[in-house]
Amino acid sequence: MYVNVRRLSNAYKFRNSLGTGSFAVEPPKAVGMAMSRGQRLYQEDSVSAKVLNLPITPHTLDSQCAYFGIFDGHGGDYVSRYLRDSLPGVIERITTRDWNLIDYFRVYGNYFPQEELDAESATRDSHSHLSLHDRLKLAFLKADKRTITDAQNRGYLCGSTASVLLLHSLDDPPSPYAFSRRLQLTTAHCGDTCVVLVKAHAGKAHRLTLDDHADNVGEMERLKSFHGALVQDSYGESLFLGQLANTRSIGDAKYKSWGVTPEPHTQSVEVDGDAYSMAILLSDGVTGVVGVQEAADVASSKFGQSLQFGRAAQAAAQAVVDFAIDVGADDNCSAVVVPLPGFANAGKGRDRTRDLRDYRLQVANDPSNVRQKRQ
Repeated sequence: MYVNVRRLSNAYKFRNSLGTGSFAVEPPKAVGMAMSRGQRLYQEDSVSAKVLNLPITPHTLDSQCAYFGIFDGHGGDYVSRYLRDSLPGVIERITTRDWNLIDYFRVYGNYFPQEELDAESATRDSHSHLSLHDRLKLAFLKADKRTITDAQNRGYLCGSTASVLLLHSLDDPPSPYAFSRRLQLTTAHCGDTCVVLVKAHAGKAHRLTLDDHADNVGEMERLKSFHGALVQDSYGESLFLGQLANTRSIGDAKYKSWGVTPEPHTQSVEVDGDAYSMAILLSDGVTGVVGVQEAADVASSKFGQSLQFGRAAQAAAQAVVDFAIDVGADDNCSAVVVPLPGFANAGKGRDRTRDLRDYRLQVANDPSNVRQKRQ
């Protein structure tokens, strides 16, 4: 059975036939976190790992929930740092009273599709408890309200993407998430940071989130009523209003009336724990130059090589960031590696991108290419 924890913590507590115990959900063992400033003057990315204590629902037997987040700031680091430090606590403290946040954001017009507002009104009227998806959506809205009403106006031109992964044990009695036979994985996401799930034996990467870019079909449809222009820059990247790569973010108060929303995409999946070796959270500084399968292969290979030394997760996260920098990333780069119950099989499957990565490193280290980049 589980051992109840009091509010936000770094310790995941458990009880088994041998007694009670706990382990710290922090680097370098239980999770790997690596960051690089790249060629930028400032580091605007942030990452976070915590243990939440949430109300037990009909789908969960354990109030404990492992939380992992990655945040890619722009226009400064105020919002990304706020999310790193405060979003876990906001998620814990959300109550049904926070439904009034929907009314607060109605002022921006077609901020949410009408069918979503109708569904949420029905949920408010018919349920006295919050689903996990409702909780996450309201937490993102509450964090957004806090940043855009900052007394120093720091959230006017500053914003951040956010990708959050929650892990619940579905075992009866509950087990620590890293050893559970059945797991519930829940994501909440806005922007272009991402969450990737990696198969244990095959090593195949499955992306759980999609980028909220201006040329995304769903986002284009949502933003039609705001009449904002979609402009391509000299690199062929589509920018909303000629300035924004992301159409969903937290902060960015200046662009709220144009439809830039913090409303997250949320989803939950139930999986066999042993079927997956790890989850990886990546900032767009990494995914802008490295494919998710490349990142998964780099992390799996390094994890398998380092497992016997006890810091495999940290080594895997660092290897992903290092590879992104080696092949030309100049943006802030961040990676979070979360071992899942099938971690013992990481790196034992086929390395699908080994030849491609070797070629890319060879090209990146070619002296003529280095000279051209400097010029």
